[in-house]
Amino acid sequence: MSRKGRAGSIPALRTSFLLELRDDARVQAAEGNATNAIDALKPVLAEATKYGYLTYELEARLELREIEMKSGTSPEARLALASLATDAKTKDFLLIARKARAALNR
Repeated sequence: MSRKGRAGSIPALRTSFLLELRDDARVQAAEGNATNAIDALKPVLAEATKYGYLTYELEARLELREIEMKSGTSPEARLALASLATDAKTKDFLLIARKARAALNR
């Protein structure tokens, strides 16, 4: 296998892993397990940030803060959502910005 082929497969595997963790977090949140959902999202956010996967980073931030707001586990969740709305809008991720603002209004 060429170097290019191997390098191309690594991001695909990492992306798949991030999606799997995110999906697990969604299931945990739906079942009312906010702590487990938050624990599942933290590595998604860390990996996405580390490797520059901006879409996954912003989505993970959104989901993490929404879960924290619903569960009351973080008093900073509202401030973090406001920051996310600004960051997402600045980077032209308008849907995520809109979702963050909507979460603030709930």
